[in-house]
Amino acid sequence: MKGVLPNYAAVNKMAKNLKYLFLLLLVLSHPLLADGPIPDSVRVGLDKAPDDTNKVNLLNTLSMKAYKVGNYPPSLEYSNRAVILSEKLKYSKGLRWAYSNLGSVYCYKGDYANSLAYHFKALKIREKEGLLNEMAWSNTNIGNVYLAMNNNEETMRYYTKSLRISEKTGDKPSMCYSYNSLGNIHFKLGHFNEALDNFKRSLELSTGTLAHKQNTANALNNIGEIYRQLKNYKEARRYYFDALAVEKEIQDNQGIGIVHLNIGSIYFEEGNYTEAKKYCLKSLEIAKSIDDLVGEEEAQMILSDIFEKTGDKKTALLYYKAYVASRDSIFNEENTKKAVQAEMNFEFEKKEAANKLEQEKKEVIALAEKKKQNIILFAVSAFGLLILGFALFAYRSYLQKNRSNIEINEQKRIIEQKQKEVIDSIYYARRIQRSLLPNERYINKILVRLRQG
Repeated sequence: MKGVLPNYAAVNKMAKNLKYLFLLLLVLSHPLLADGPIPDSVRVGLDKAPDDTNKVNLLNTLSMKAYKVGNYPPSLEYSNRAVILSEKLKYSKGLRWAYSNLGSVYCYKGDYANSLAYHFKALKIREKEGLLNEMAWSNTNIGNVYLAMNNNEETMRYYTKSLRISEKTGDKPSMCYSYNSLGNIHFKLGHFNEALDNFKRSLELSTGTLAHKQNTANALNNIGEIYRQLKNYKEARRYYFDALAVEKEIQDNQGIGIVHLNIGSIYFEEGNYTEAKKYCLKSLEIAKSIDDLVGEEEAQMILSDIFEKTGDKKTALLYYKAYVASRDSIFNEENTKKAVQAEMNFEFEKKEAANKLEQEKKEVIALAEKKKQNIILFAVSAFGLLILGFALFAYRSYLQKNRSNIEINEQKRIIEQKQKEVIDSIYYARRIQRSLLPNERYINKILVRLRQG
């Protein structure tokens, strides 16, 4: 009995997938990933991998993992490499994912102009391809940037757009994120009841899966912030520490830093400056380690207040100056202009695309109308040719009929002429015959005479 030959294509494909899986596990579990630039072992593995869509997905995964733990430099490098390779492969999914990662990293770094530019690039692709779920995420991301820029009107507009799309598609993760985001802007505007309602809706929709734990942490932290504003410090601390446990579980360094700052703020308001200083210094340490300018600014501001309350005016002044420097580096005029320009470019390109689509639509309608007119002209011409052909056929038949009638009449005339000549000949012969032969009375008369004689 013959043996079955192996399917070498399937074997090669499996080996290739296993190689990618091994590389992914290697880089995601690498102990140096969250602490600095790309490790040499990871870089070599990526360099040796073939330039295909699997490599793009791997780069984007690494970028997202890096910025989730606050390791921004390698995250930017991964994403930029993913952009270049995606453009080369014309790989839309990889490109829009890379753009979103870049937008998130720049937002965390306080570079809002670049953040908006990349989020709008991702949104443009998603709108063009009709990817509703991803459009919701893009709108939320853009709203996050405007929230950080204190542009409340634009923040509310983009968060609301995101929620409407999420409700239309029924995408729970996106709805969770949208409710949480709307809660943030309502909280900022002092609408505490609306904020608490949105945060709790977000928390209810979270399923507890790993994909939702980030949202769970955000919702818990935000509910704690509501209670802090309402001076219910006991409830606020409870939610903050629950949020901190989730943030540590998912290893979100930025989230850990934010929760430490919030806990420190509660202790400061309660007058427990020792605990407040401990948690705020930890928050500042984390913010500096991940290059989070916004986190640094907020921690420095509270630390300035803490040291002033404890009588250390010199240290309070140092932290205040550091706070002003951080604030100015984030909200400088050039950065604001670039952010506005990024949205204007997006809106202009969107308008241009709409105009182009409308022009193409008009051209299609004009072409269809032209084709319709050509069809009508062809039909009329064909009908005209048919009528002309029928007329020519009728005229030809008429001529043939006339010609036949002439020939028939001529033949009839000839026949009649010949008949007349024959009849005339007969009459002529009869006259001759009558003139040459005696009639019957004359013969009888002769016969009577002969008998009598």
